[in-house]
Amino acid sequence: MAVQENMVKRTLFALAAALAATAGWGLSARESTVLAPAIMAFPGVRPAQFASLLRRNASVTVVYADRDTTSLRVVDVPVAGALPTEAPKAVFVDKVDIVPPLGGSFGLHASAVIDGRLRLLYLDREKEDRQLLKRITEDTGGWRLELVEPFGLPVAVLAGVDGKPVDVWAAGSLLLRGAAVDQVLREPCVPHGQAVLLDPERETGPAGFGVWDDASGELVIVLTGPEGAQSYTVPGASPVYALAEAPGRGLAVATWVPGSRRILLLERDPEGGLFHQTTVTVCDGTNGLFLSWTPSGWLFVYDEIKPAPLGRWVWELCMLSPESRAVGRPRYRRSVLSSNSRQLAGFRALRDGESLFVLEMRDGLQLLKIPLD
Repeated sequence: MAVQENMVKRTLFALAAALAATAGWGLSARESTVLAPAIMAFPGVRPAQFASLLRRNASVTVVYADRDTTSLRVVDVPVAGALPTEAPKAVFVDKVDIVPPLGGSFGLHASAVIDGRLRLLYLDREKEDRQLLKRITEDTGGWRLELVEPFGLPVAVLAGVDGKPVDVWAAGSLLLRGAAVDQVLREPCVPHGQAVLLDPERETGPAGFGVWDDASGELVIVLTGPEGAQSYTVPGASPVYALAEAPGRGLAVATWVPGSRRILLLERDPEGGLFHQTTVTVCDGTNGLFLSWTPSGWLFVYDEIKPAPLGRWVWELCMLSPESRAVGRPRYRRSVLSSNSRQLAGFRALRDGESLFVLEMRDGLQLLKIPLD
């Protein structure tokens, strides 16, 4: 009996060790460091759930919709130096809705910086029963406004192989329009929320994006190239995802799977083929992800819901940063960027050299700046 009991213990220990190895935990799930990032507030702003964070010349550009003024606005923040405590004065773009109650798609937009100039696709509810799709481009004389038809939901703004802007929107099908070509990428297509740009900090403009398609229940990746735009799906991904360019111009996707409560890393080499899956960590209630390659490995940002005393809940914004290792699986340092009982509606993140910028949306809006080791 004692021999059998020892065998059972050894088996359970081996299973636990295998589970920990599969999860890729360098620290236990709860060990973490609380950081104190620099914070820039947006006084008086009640943001929509849709926002963008872009790199433009020597600035980080924030695009957001304000519920009180029902307007779309842009703020530029210098990358270098200390982060100001309050946001600079915002630039008014357009009034995008009528009086409350606001529609569920209030503030929905797609944006990118191409050749140093900001370009936006966005919805404008002109009347209670009429919406318009508009395009606005930064020009030498200010903003150039145009209507886009057929009407649909804005999905992405890309840079074509010729460096010219390419607009993507969903009007029943996923449509792409460049300077000289219209293309149907996918039919039917019902985008879920905002698309995620592939490496939005690229100076020439993003060359791809990912969007969750409710029509098929799949993550769709679209990439532009010499042979035109191509699309494919990512098996194993969920509506909570992030994507980034991997070393050697491969592709990586981070995704949170509700059933297993795990963040997975899906990697594909430049030649294509199957995605290789790795479990990164286990967490609860994740609604957003960010992924970026560093010399030491992959860096992740994600949100998590944790129980607090007296039956309350805390919404945390966390970062997993890789520790440099010559061999073996990566080890991650878990850091808490912010923690609050106010619900986290979403976030956007952008890495610029040795700094990480995170736009946090709760009942207000604030920009965090975190130095990276």
